[in-house]
Amino acid sequence: MAEPTPTRDDAEARAERAEAALEGLVAERNRLWEELHRQRAGEKEAAYYRTLYEQVVFSRSWKITAPLRNTKWLFKQIPELARRLRRFLSHRPEAPT
Repeated sequence: MAEPTPTRDDAEARAERAEAALEGLVAERNRLWEELHRQRAGEKEAAYYRTLYEQVVFSRSWKITAPLRNTKWLFKQIPELARRLRRFLSHRPEAPT
């Protein structure tokens, strides 16, 4: 048996399907391209802020003022430590007499 010869309509239909598939692939490529650029921008922003953080934390002034920050933190903890001590003392079992 001989294969039927493709008609012009078949070729046009195949061409339309190929164009539609190509448009879909181009749209997907464009979406991925935009996503890549957003990701790279996010990475650059993160690197920028990481650099700023490191500049501050490793600066001489940050190191010099560390004792002040630690003392401030300690004074902020005193009320919480006092609450814990009162709670502990109030729930302490009584000594037998």
